[in-house]
Formats: sequence, C-alpha cells, structure tokens
Amino acid sequence: LNEGKVGVALYYYDCTLNTIEEELFIPYTKSYEMLSVEIDNLAYISSRNRLYVFLDGGVYTINITARESEIMQASISETGFFSSDDESIIAWQTGNSVVDFTQIQLFKLNSMTPYTIPSGAGEVVIPLGFMDNDVIYGAARVADVTTDYTGKTIIPMYSVRIQDQNGNTLKDYHQDGVYVLGIEKSDNLLILSRATRDPDSGELLPIEDDQIVNNKTQTSLKNKLSSVVTEKTETT
Repeated sequence: LNEGKVGVALYYYDCTLNTIEEELFIPYTKSYEMLSVEIDNLAYISSRNRLYVFLDGGVYTINITARESEIMQASISETGFFSSDDESIIAWQTGNSVVDFTQIQLFKLNSMTPYTIPSGAGEVVIPLGFMDNDVIYGAARVADVTTDYTGKTIIPMYSVRIQDQNGNTLKDYHQDGVYVLGIEKSDNLLILSRATRDPDSGELLPIEDDQIVNNKTQTSLKNKLSSVVTEKTETT
C-alpha cells in the first residue's frame, strides 16, 4: 500500500499467528537520508502505548490505539535535542539565542513527567547528551560567550554535570581557569575538549583533553544458544 513512499511505519507482529499488521504510517515529504537522521534521534513506544518520534524539528506523540497524534514540542534545534540510551527520556534546549538558554527541558516518556534544569543568574545551560539515562549538560557564564573569526558562537562551559532522573547531581566537573568547549561520548567515557584563557589577550587556547569515566556496571542481556542431540529429535 505504501510501496515507494517515504515515511515512518509501525507494525505489530503476532507470534502466535505469525502475522504482521500495519498499525500506522506517517508520510514524510523530505529525503530518506534526512528521515533516517531524525528517526535516529527518537523513535520510542512508551508503556502507555504511545509512539514518540522526532520529525521536522519537533517531537510528535501518536496514540497508537486511538490513531491520534499531536505535537509535544515544535521548533527544536536538532543539535539541541538528545534522547537517553533507551530513548525513554528526552531533553532539548529552550530558547532561540544563547542568552535565552536559561533552562533545559526534559521529559520522561513512560510516566509523561516533564521537568526542567534551570541556569544560575547570569548563566546559560547547554544539553550535551546522556550517559545511560543520566543527562549530561554544561553551565556557562553569559559574559564568557564569544564568537570566533568565522562568526561561530563559542560557549566556554566552566562546569559539566551529570544528573540522574530524580534531579540528583552525580558528577560536577570543573577546574579553575579551565573551560570545556565540547564533549565526545565513547563507550563508557566522556572525552572533554578543553581550553584555557590567555591572560594577556583573553583568547581561548586549547589544552589536552580530559575524561569522565562511567562507573556504572553495564548489564548485558543476551540470549544464549545451546544444543542437545537425542535419537528422537536429533539436534535440538
């Protein structure tokens, strides 16, 4: 029915009947490549039987049973949107300019619980991603925000924090005179790109990277295959 079309399809597989039934199809007018990038950001079915997807810069929620949809949040920058490792929690940057980055909006999709991370006075907060289901964000002073020679906005973060689902700060990384310009996530490591400020010119000068290690025990859930040979059933 939807052959040749670009969109998001949701199917239900009945293992007892060995049948697949299409639950819904959301058409998409842009390229498959763009759709693939957006779906990688979020495609999650909650315990309340609702599908959440990131499309066209917005978070859509679809009631699968009622076949109804609505926009949870529109006009989100793709670079300012993140989902947890299991995609059950989402976070996005509020505001359209740096001075408006005064809070990070988070949402627990299973419990439909919103909460925010506010900035301090004269500061902004920047979402950086997740480590498991813990949100990673940076804090920066508005006075430290600058632009480089290409006009790109540089936000030197004096602190990088990891916060759990209950609002508890698990890690607060900060060092006097050192700024974090960005992070890279690699397995259970956070690699911090850092800089310090030249005392004479005030220019930001790169220094060696630092790391934050995820000390949580990783639980691996995998099926195990074993076999037995008998006369009646041969190899089972």
